[in-house]
Amino acid sequence: MSKLSGAAERAATRLRAEISHGQLVPGTKLGEHRLADRLSISRNTLREAFHLLGEDGLVEKIPHRGVFVARPTHEDVREIYQLRRMIEPAAIMWGHLTDEQLRTLDEATTAALDYREAGAVSKMADVNQLVHETIASMTGSTSLIQLMDRTLARVRLVFHGMAEIPDFHSMFVDDNRHVVTCLLQDQREEAAALIPPYFARAESLLLTFMSQSQNDPEPLSDEAPAPRREDTRLGNLVVGIPGIGDHHVSGRVPDGQIGC
Repeated sequence: MSKLSGAAERAATRLRAEISHGQLVPGTKLGEHRLADRLSISRNTLREAFHLLGEDGLVEKIPHRGVFVARPTHEDVREIYQLRRMIEPAAIMWGHLTDEQLRTLDEATTAALDYREAGAVSKMADVNQLVHETIASMTGSTSLIQLMDRTLARVRLVFHGMAEIPDFHSMFVDDNRHVVTCLLQDQREEAAALIPPYFARAESLLLTFMSQSQNDPEPLSDEAPAPRREDTRLGNLVVGIPGIGDHHVSGRVPDGQIGC
C-alpha cells in the first residue's frame, strides 16, 4: 500500500466512523476544501478517500455539484438486511464469545432500556449499534468485521430518517435484550433463531417508511445538519405495518418473552 492510499484509507475510515455515528447524515455535502483542512490531508488524498467510500455506497458524486453523503434506496435496505441475516446469526451460533464481549452486550442492552425510559433516542441508537458491532466481532475475522463496519455505516444512513419515529429504535431494544439474555444463558441456537424475524420486521418497517415519506429535499450545504422533516403521516406509520402489534409500538414485548 502506498503512502497516498494509506492516508486515503485512514481518512475514509474516519469519515466512515462519522457516518456510522450519525455525525454526517444523508444529503450532507462534503466540501473538499473544508474537509481536507479538517482532516489535514491533500484534496487528492480526500478524493481517493471519497472513491473508497463510494465503493461502500456511503457517498455519491453528483456531476457539477460535488460529493454528498448517500441517500439509501429500497435496494440498499434489502441488500443490507440480506447481508446481516447471513452474518449475524452465524456469528452468534458459531463465533467466539469472550467474557469481555458478553459484558459489553449485557451493559449495552441494559443501557438501552434506561435510554428508552429517558427518551434518549440518539443514545439508544448508539448502543443498539454497539450490540451489532459486538456480535460481528464474534466472527474473529478481520475481513468480516471490516465488511460489517461498512454495512453498519450504511445502516446508520438508513436509520437517520427514522429519527422522525422515536418508537423505531425503542421497539428493538427488547429484541436485542432477548438475544443477549439467551447468550447469557449460553443458549446460542435460541439467540441465533431470534435474528431473522427481528431483521425481517425492521426491514419491512424501513421499506414502508421510505415508500410513505415525502420526496427527499435538496442536498444540504457543506456538512450542515439535516433539518427535521415534518410529515404528519409518520406518527401512524408503525401501527400500519402488518405483523407489528401494539407491544412493538411501545417498544416492549409481551410478558414471558424476554427470557430464553
